[in-house]
Order: sequence, then C-alpha cells, then structure tokens
Amino acid sequence: MSFKKKKLSHFAGAKLISGWNSGKDVTQEYFQKKAKNTVVFFVLVSCLSLFIGFAGFVVLAQVSGIKLNIALPNIVTQSLPFLKAQASQPEKFNILLTGVGGSGHDGVDLTDTIILASINRRTQTVSMLSLPRDLFVEIPTARGTVRGKVNEVYQRSLKNSTPEAAMKSLEEKVTEITGEPVDKYLNIDFAGFKKFVDVLGGIEIDVPEDLVDYEYPDNNWWYQTFRIKKGFQAISGETALKYVRSRHSTSDFDRSLRQQLVLKAIKDKLFSIDALTSPAKLSNLYSTVTSHIKTDLQFDELIELALFAKNLDNANILSFNLNDGCFQSVSFCQVGGFLYTPARDQFAGMSVLLPEGATPNKISEYTVIRKFANFIYNYPELYTEAQEITLVNSTRFTGIANSLAMELKKYGFTIPEKNSISSTKDTHPTSTIYHVWSDLDSTGVAPNSATIRALQLFLNIPIQAESAMKYTELLGPKIEIILGADAKTILP
Repeated sequence: MSFKKKKLSHFAGAKLISGWNSGKDVTQEYFQKKAKNTVVFFVLVSCLSLFIGFAGFVVLAQVSGIKLNIALPNIVTQSLPFLKAQASQPEKFNILLTGVGGSGHDGVDLTDTIILASINRRTQTVSMLSLPRDLFVEIPTARGTVRGKVNEVYQRSLKNSTPEAAMKSLEEKVTEITGEPVDKYLNIDFAGFKKFVDVLGGIEIDVPEDLVDYEYPDNNWWYQTFRIKKGFQAISGETALKYVRSRHSTSDFDRSLRQQLVLKAIKDKLFSIDALTSPAKLSNLYSTVTSHIKTDLQFDELIELALFAKNLDNANILSFNLNDGCFQSVSFCQVGGFLYTPARDQFAGMSVLLPEGATPNKISEYTVIRKFANFIYNYPELYTEAQEITLVNSTRFTGIANSLAMELKKYGFTIPEKNSISSTKDTHPTSTIYHVWSDLDSTGVAPNSATIRALQLFLNIPIQAESAMKYTELLGPKIEIILGADAKTILP
C-alpha cells in the first residue's frame, strides 16, 4: 500500500562511557557531535503517530458508537472487522523507518535517516537502532555490485525499479547488517512534518531558554537566522521543524531534549480529546499527510499498533545508534561505537564509516553489529532493567577488568561510573558471574533476568546465585563478575 561512529543512546538519555571510576562529568556535546539528520526521526514518529491516532479514532468510534461522517479510505472500511476479532499477532514486529528530504531538498531520494524499529509485545517495549548514512556498503545494482554509502541503496535501486522494489533492496541490506528481518517499512519526507503540525493547529511547548541559530539552512545553499524566545507558546509546523533541526546554537544533547519536548507536544495534541473526537480534523490530517508517506503497513496493523501504543510507557521506548565514538579516544567510549572512520584517500576523498573488523578491501563485516542488534531487539529488558554490574580482577593481569568493562559498556550493560572495578588477592581458577538472589522472598536479580541471560550469552561462563556480593560493598549493584585464571580466554 502506498500513502501518496566503537557503541547505546537511550533517546535523550545517552551516557558517555568515561574513564572507569573517575566520576568525571563529560559534556553530551562530545558524544553527540556525529549525530546527523535526527529531525527526520521526528517526521517518522509524527507521521506514524498520525496513522496510529487515526486508527485509534476508528477504534474509539466503534467502541463509543460515534458516527463517522467522513469519507474513510477503502482500506479503513475493509479493515473494520479487525476491531471485533483480532488475529493473533507475532511477539516481535520489525518496521524499517526511513526519511528523505523530498521535493525542494538536495538528494531527494537519499534515505539520510534509516531506523529499524522493533515492537516487542511480550516485553511491551519498542527498540530502535539508527544506521548512519555514511556507513559504506556493497550495493547491488542492475549491472552488478558497486560500493557506496548506505543512504544510496534506495536511490540507486529506484533508478531501475519501483519504489516498493527499491525499498526491498534497502530492507535486505539492513537485514544483512543487523541480522534482523524487516516486516514492514514506512518512508516519509520533511514536508509531511510541517503540514502535520499545522493541520493539528500547531502545538504548545514550554521553551526552557532563548535560542538563536545564525546558521540555519535556508534550502537555497545559504543560511538564515532562527530565533525563539523562552516561555510557554504555540508554534507552527515551520517553527517546530526549525526548533528540532537547529544544531549550531547549542549542543546536540540540548537538541535531543528539544526533540523530546516537541514529540511530547505532538503526542499530547494528537491524542487530546478534541483531536480524537473530531472526524473533520482527522480526515484533514489524513488527507494532508498521506502524500508524503509510502508504506506497506496495512490499516489493521495500524489499528493494532494504536492499541499497543495506548498503554506503552515512554521509558520502554529505547533508542540506539551506531557510531565511531570508541575510536575517537582511548578514555571515552559511546555505547554503539562499533564503527570507525578510515583514511579518506582510500575512498576517493569521501568521509565514510566502516564496521569494527572491516577493512577497505573487505567492508561487509557485521559480526559485532549483529551481536549488538541481537541484544537490542531480543533482550530489550537488559536496558529497562539497567542492573548494575561490578567486576573483580583475581588474576595477575593488570587492566583486564577495565578491558571487559569497556566491552560491556559498548553493548549497553550498566557499569557504575564509580567503584565498579576492583581486584583481589584471592585465587579464582574460573571466571564466574555471581548475582544476589533469594528464593525465599524473590529479591535480587532473578536467574532468568534479561541481564543474566545476556551476560551468559556474552561471556559464556558459569552463573551462580549468592545471598550477598562477595567483594563489592556498594548497596546498589547486585551482579558481580569475578575474573579468574581463564579470563583472557573469555574476553571478546
């Protein structure tokens, strides 16, 4: 259906991995400096919210007996039986969200935003992984395989095929990179975001501080000045777009907070009583924005998504990215940092990103990315549990606990900034994961917790429940990894 750089960053809450036990505060601007085109994420979420809201309205109308005095698309009326008898849904459902500049923007069909979102009904979570547009990949074409950036896959395929077939090519590439299947896709452009907010009647936000950006792009190869004052105010779609896109006035971390603010405002306005009970407004929203969206999501699936989203806790919406943060410094590392920037002279002067383990001659090396994606999509509770882990070195090898802590943090395991690394003179022949757990009152970290299961998969060492930590005196952490004589054999 078509509606015409070595590693996590929880949305607006990403942590920079700093020197172990230093307690040093590091600005979010550092680790976010590589983020690009994140505004498209908001376009994606906003337009998907539109369809979810529209589907939610149909649900409300059927349940409440509201008469629909609007011309519903055929797909809507054909899908209404779904409301009475929902088919069983799969536990996990993956949607590829892509964003393009669209008409009036350079690179009309370049997918500068590529996000694989996974809806997990069992855990009631949504996990999203962003692929950077500069990731260098092998691209299949009608004349053979060429090499280019991942944001070119859709554009190149589109030259000799339909939009559906071109998106299929991108889906296959995303699956190759992440190891995850793609069930559906949704592709949108910037203009849809602005129209969406305007048809809503604008949104209301409480701007925390004055913002002035003297280098906001004017889409005519030059700049314009964007200003917005502190305080509670109603803003239009144009202003909302500039507010979430502005990147030259404050840090990218501040921008992520602005994006959260706008997203919440859109959600509040869309799901307000007025919007959900106004057939005319929803019909106008639907007809205005559909020309900016292409998707193979069916309307009954959108209804199911609406029902799922209704009670979804915002804390269970997890956002991750791939980045080159771990290759920028030996002391600091960002979760998801499985990429690096090779020398430009090996790529005709282009600035590209390669996965850890890849070389200019062998670029399709995705082992660590797939491992990371497996945790994101199949162990989402690892991130919602956020169980703290400490490490104890019982070997004669210095720095081995620090090295393991670095690797664990890259994958998003929670290692406290202070007092997470220690050593002991005790001899432990075998490395072991200890966790505090009581069968009597079910307190501590359960043996079947996602963190324990993910650690076992990551390290493949024994796990043992204890009544108390062996060496760690902190009250918080309930998991302790003791590195024994075999420690070097278990390091990734």
